[in-house]
Amino acid sequence: MRSMEPQLGDILVVDDSELIHKFQGLVARRLGLTVSHAYNGLEALQLTRKKRFRAILLDLNMPVLDGLSFLETLRKEEFGDPVPVVVVSTENQDEDIRRALERGATAYLKKPFTVEQIAEVLQRVLNLPSSAAAR
Repeated sequence: MRSMEPQLGDILVVDDSELIHKFQGLVARRLGLTVSHAYNGLEALQLTRKKRFRAILLDLNMPVLDGLSFLETLRKEEFGDPVPVVVVSTENQDEDIRRALERGATAYLKKPFTVEQIAEVLQRVLNLPSSAAAR
């Protein structure tokens, strides 16, 4: 069943796990967002060079081009306001979080995560109304 909510923009999910794509995509669509997908940092760069996304959900550990390298390149190539990038990763040491934030991440969410956590971080970085709750 499709939501009758107006579309609030397109986000990009960047992860090498199909399960993560499905889960994060479901939450985003329930918030009224559309979702594009990339399975490594290189695919993500190719997409971001063609289109501006409202936000990016980014894993760090991926083949071809890892998340931190993608993030560094994205920030160097961007113009205008930076796209919010939420790192969603199993890399949960303070040093990992610090490195991601230094390279331009907007927020950091540790895996495993809940529906509520993904919904909350998207609502926060996109300034969405809390009434757009993912249930």
